Amino acid sequence: MEYRIGDFAMITRLSIKVLRNYHENGLLIPTRIDPESGYRYYDESLINRARIISTLKNWNFSLKEIGDILNEYNDDKDLVSIIRNKREYIKSQISKLHKIEDELSLLINFQEESVKMEQNTEVIIKSLDELKIICIEYHGRY
Repeated sequence: MEYRIGDFAMITRLSIKVLRNYHENGLLIPTRIDPESGYRYYDESLINRARIISTLKNWNFSLKEIGDILNEYNDDKDLVSIIRNKREYIKSQISKLHKIEDELSLLINFQEESVKMEQNTEVIIKSLDELKIICIEYHGRY
């Protein structure tokens, strides 16, 4: 059975814009394109491919990575190493983001404490007897 792009979009739960993008990137080529209207038609055999692309995209694979996977691998066993590598990459990204989050939390806490200190600080001006003060200057990188 053949579906127009709108019907195929509903079946696969992908937007028409996404389907056009996948077509332009060579990931999901319509079964045929009407030469007069330019309408794209997809058959049932492409539903599974669309779902695979959607799943890989949700797993944060780039369109190039998805294209490489679809063109080079035919067996699920072949995909295990690719998925394992992607998982490790995502773990490293999560770790990096946690470190950034910790640094940002420290900065926020420091700023909030500074504001509290400013609000609770009372300035008292006093006169002091004359004092001698020694100062050392530093020139260089901080």
